[in-house]
Amino acid sequence: MAPRLKSFQTNFSAGEVQPEINARLDIAQFKNGARQLRDWRQLVQGGVRRRPGMAYLYDVTALGPDVQAEDFIFNDDQIYTLVFSNGQLDIFNEADGTLVQSTAGMPWTTAMMNELDVAQSLDTMIVTHEDLKTQVIKRTSATTFTINDFAFETGTGGTPTKQPYHKFASDATTLSSTATTGAVTLTANAAVFNTGHGGGGIIRYQGQEILITSYISSTQVTGIVLQTLVGTAPTSLWDEAAVSPGRGWWRTCRFSNSRLIFWGSRDLPNFIACSRTNGFFNFAVGTAQDNEAIFEEVVENQVVDARGLTSTDQIQLFSSELEFLVPVTDTRPLTPANFGVKKQTKFGCSKIKPKEGDGFIFYMPKNRASLRKFEFSDTSQKFKSNPLSLLSGHLLSDPADLEVHLEGEKQQEQYAYVRNTDGTVAVFLNVLDEQVAGWALWTTDGKIKAILVNNRRLYSVTERTINAVTKYYLERYDQNHLFDASVKATDVTEKSIWTGFTHLADNLVHVASGGIYLGEYQCDSSGDIDLTPFAVDNVEVGLNFNPVLETLPPEFQLTTGVTFGSPRGLVRAIVDLVDTDSITVQGKSLVTRQTTDDLSLPPASVTGKREFWLRGWGTEGTVTITQKTPGKCTLNGVLVEVNL
Repeated sequence: MAPRLKSFQTNFSAGEVQPEINARLDIAQFKNGARQLRDWRQLVQGGVRRRPGMAYLYDVTALGPDVQAEDFIFNDDQIYTLVFSNGQLDIFNEADGTLVQSTAGMPWTTAMMNELDVAQSLDTMIVTHEDLKTQVIKRTSATTFTINDFAFETGTGGTPTKQPYHKFASDATTLSSTATTGAVTLTANAAVFNTGHGGGGIIRYQGQEILITSYISSTQVTGIVLQTLVGTAPTSLWDEAAVSPGRGWWRTCRFSNSRLIFWGSRDLPNFIACSRTNGFFNFAVGTAQDNEAIFEEVVENQVVDARGLTSTDQIQLFSSELEFLVPVTDTRPLTPANFGVKKQTKFGCSKIKPKEGDGFIFYMPKNRASLRKFEFSDTSQKFKSNPLSLLSGHLLSDPADLEVHLEGEKQQEQYAYVRNTDGTVAVFLNVLDEQVAGWALWTTDGKIKAILVNNRRLYSVTERTINAVTKYYLERYDQNHLFDASVKATDVTEKSIWTGFTHLADNLVHVASGGIYLGEYQCDSSGDIDLTPFAVDNVEVGLNFNPVLETLPPEFQLTTGVTFGSPRGLVRAIVDLVDTDSITVQGKSLVTRQTTDDLSLPPASVTGKREFWLRGWGTEGTVTITQKTPGKCTLNGVLVEVNL
């Protein structure tokens, strides 16, 4: 008689692994991984739980498909979600999702979405992009924000402007002026200007400022003298504002060490500028006093393009080719005299902004084919860029955005979320001390267009097709919701007709009450639902999703050799469950009712081991675990018994 063997998978900590390791029976990831792990949330203990539903908050269809979401946290009571879109900024109250302010006429464009960088300190947020004049969003009251151009500090009488300057032209290029005051024409002996200069900017001629007013040619511009010039003759002693309409704007920004830091601009992609200490709008380079501004070039064998800037205990610079460290310690503060940049690794960073994790930085390298962590190594005494997706790279499908979630609401796990352009989200669980690291994929009935972690909660802007019409909704992942695009409602009396679900009008929806699934219903054109014959005092209405877990083939080492590729027949599976309402194992559903139950009460959730008898022969022997009906589900592990 063929032997009957048992394989017990105690955890799913390795997550979904790619097909290329199907033969790697020798590694722990094969024992603790899954062939599919879709719409489950991995737990630090090793099990998995049905991912949170998505609570509907607001219809943002008018904003279109290209948006970027950022958080603005003033204090524990005033937290906002900012949604940038083409020429518009919408600000929502994080607590309840209500719209606080909508402002049109903004200078950012569709092409800039997911490339804007932001930095916030107290009531002020800085917004940067190389093609956007740096913006300042300022909270002026609990319900009012202003948006203005970033303006450098000026001295007495409006000059000099306290900004960094750079000589873009060679030393052989001279500049002359037609007068020492008033309106002037500036002439260079070589082509140095572009049409962008017509938009303004400042030229410093022998140390005196001239405001550019128009572009004439590549060798001539006009301007207004702000400080009386000492002469008009051709001179090589001239330079320009580091950022301007003609030279482009800052790419990235961060508040750190009591300074505002900019890393890279369009025409100075490898320069870093740090404001004066506690003077966030003062970037005038002085005489290298400790509190003065810093403006330095990061020089390597090739010009590096600034891509990202993070600040933990020290400052990390990410470029298109290399990763750098700006050392900052208690004995080495960030000052002009101490400033230095050290090369660390050379993978290069994509345009997706790096995000801070717990003790390291998550970032997408230049090829966007993996996720890496930039982490200090005690052994080498420098930062390393360790790969995190070697065994699950198939889940990264043209990544577009990255978010990091430290201990969120009702969770103690740390997650990184990679939003793919196909609308899926690859979710990475990383717990260093427990050596837990694995991936899952989250999907929805639609596409995720933007993600944001705000106040330890995960948000998305989601594209959905409702009655053949494309809609965009602001939603929040919430473990208390079973469905997506979900709304909960209550009443003091039980009733069958429920109203107010206009965001799902003319669409099939799923309904639950008290966590018990009632079924699928038609939501009419007014957003009403008739649950007859049910009458309940609370409902949850939304779109369902079905988590899928498929185990890897159970393999055994026998005296005759390994069982790899051998025919095997499924006999049974035993699953270990916690607080579970619904689970389906290989097409067989969990029985939650007993003949002795009081049928007027909802069935009790299941905690413990449950047995499912199976059948079927093949060379794989994988077991697929899903849910025929939505409900709470936490799966710790599974024992699979097979015949050989």
